[in-house]
Amino acid sequence: HEIYCDVRAAIDLSHRDGSIKRKVAQDPGRYITRDPKLRDALTRLKESGRKVFAVTNSLWDYTNVVMNYILGNDTNVLDHSWLDCFDFVITGSMKPRFFMGSQPLYEIDLATGFLKNVEFINTENKVYQGGHFRHLHEMLKVTKGSEILYVGDHIYGDILRSKKELGWRTMLVIQELEEEIKKSIELMSARLEYEDLLRKKTRIEDVLHLLSWDLKKFRQRKKTNIDLNKIEEQLHATEVMDRTLREQMRTKLHDYHTKFHPIWGEMMRTGFQNSRFAAQVESYACLYTSRLTNLNFYSPEKTFRGANDFLPHDHKIEDSREWSDSTSDPESTRC
Repeated sequence: HEIYCDVRAAIDLSHRDGSIKRKVAQDPGRYITRDPKLRDALTRLKESGRKVFAVTNSLWDYTNVVMNYILGNDTNVLDHSWLDCFDFVITGSMKPRFFMGSQPLYEIDLATGFLKNVEFINTENKVYQGGHFRHLHEMLKVTKGSEILYVGDHIYGDILRSKKELGWRTMLVIQELEEEIKKSIELMSARLEYEDLLRKKTRIEDVLHLLSWDLKKFRQRKKTNIDLNKIEEQLHATEVMDRTLREQMRTKLHDYHTKFHPIWGEMMRTGFQNSRFAAQVESYACLYTSRLTNLNFYSPEKTFRGANDFLPHDHKIEDSREWSDSTSDPESTRC
């Protein structure tokens, strides 16, 4: 606990005193991976008639440096041309407070960087500091949260709060997802081998439980015409098989996860169950992807629909349908 508190305090301090951001601002290319398709993605959204906004906890000076870099300005002279990609920019938002609390809104004078009090929202102004979600709704002229798709890369600070508190549509950017998918495809055979072992172990456990029950039942009833020694031998042999399979599964699962990451394993799994992170993604992210520019593969008018949710018995129905389809095919029947 003390180690956690020390690390957390150091991280919070480095954000407050600007030591991290000063380093990044001196050489953005060293610390930030630029997506050359980002400007096109933002431009396509604006051309489709949608309002595009940015809400960041960073203050204006740092935001201007970073946005110049990621939107393609390779000169040493900062300009404001990147603002053409947005209708509104809110800096110093203090998320997740932005989604819950009330804080004053200021207009930023781009020429001086000074702040001006805002008495009323003027949509001719583009860049602000502070404020809260109601100010943004007024800028965008929306009446309900479901009219907004908010894209963020922090499950708590961006996605969970905006979805839970405001009902915004959400899209979580998970940069590591591309490598995770590639690795999952590479390791598909290992995963199938594990699942095969799991099915075998489940069947053996069923046999183990039945034998244990039979042995207990016959002993209680003092059945003399039952060979209890034979049942005990079967039970012992089944227990050996069960332990052997358990050890094989443990080894295979460990090898599988260390190929994703030597310590953390697969990002979305704990063993082969969903991780806590995966559960939060499933609950609060309407969409998730490895990068915003993946939207370039679709029309801005695209409607994304969630996958069907399955209960355990639904898989039995699907298996039954696949079996029925295969046996109705003469070719598969002959095979």
